[in-house]
Amino acid sequence: MTKDGILLVYKEKGLTSFDLVNNIKRSLKLDKIGHTGTLDPNAEGLMLVLFNQTTKANQFLVHDTKEYIASLRLGIKTDTKDIWGETLETADYKLPSKKEIEAVFKTFVGVQDQEVPMVSAVRVNGKRLHEYHREGIHVDQPIREIEILELELLKIDQDIHFRVVCGSGTYIRTLCEDIASQFNTLGVMSSLTRTKVGEFCLKDAVKMDEIIAGNYRLISLKEGLPYKKVQAPSVIDIKNGKLLSIKYDTPLITVMDQDDVLAVYGWNEKKEAYTSVRGLW
Repeated sequence: MTKDGILLVYKEKGLTSFDLVNNIKRSLKLDKIGHTGTLDPNAEGLMLVLFNQTTKANQFLVHDTKEYIASLRLGIKTDTKDIWGETLETADYKLPSKKEIEAVFKTFVGVQDQEVPMVSAVRVNGKRLHEYHREGIHVDQPIREIEILELELLKIDQDIHFRVVCGSGTYIRTLCEDIASQFNTLGVMSSLTRTKVGEFCLKDAVKMDEIIAGNYRLISLKEGLPYKKVQAPSVIDIKNGKLLSIKYDTPLITVMDQDDVLAVYGWNEKKEAYTSVRGLW
């Protein structure tokens, strides 16, 4: 079985993304492995895991939009912004109606600023925020611009369950806290399942036991990269990073040698040509 490609993995609850990736690497005896975004131990769902040479393409796969099914519990604040953290405060609340929730959801669709949570892997002064959090050290949390594309109410019980489609870098735990504030109360994320990354779907993902048994299919880079495919006029020229003086209505293109991906090129306005962004052979 080929050992280059993208594997759609169903990460189950209770397993860290680090452990999952390491288990796959060890079980399949891979030289290199990577992924396009972690999931918290208490979250589940789709992870894109990259095998061997495919790890070179990581930067072109991490910026895809993502879809999640999540739950918000009102009336509580924790140090991690989720139900599994240490409770810092509780508050009274009145469970809002479907109409009230949908009205608030509409206000969150679009581009906005969002505070990065302390449990994230974002670095501040060379150190990850979750390391500061673990040591009990307070630092100013960065503010990032994020985009919510869709926000749909699914059901209401003791929690508010919803589907969200968002741009890369969006923290659903922070979104939950921000939504709760619009109901004049506290709130935390109480469940999270990642259901899509770009065009890749959770229904096509495999669990760890299936991977160990060899019951999986790798997606090739040709399938996985979303950019327009262009055949290389000369393989040697592409490997040497030669400009491509052609024009398409797209900022990035995938340059091919038959069915093999050679590189991703990007449009350069000054040179009026495509230039090499990353060789992938």
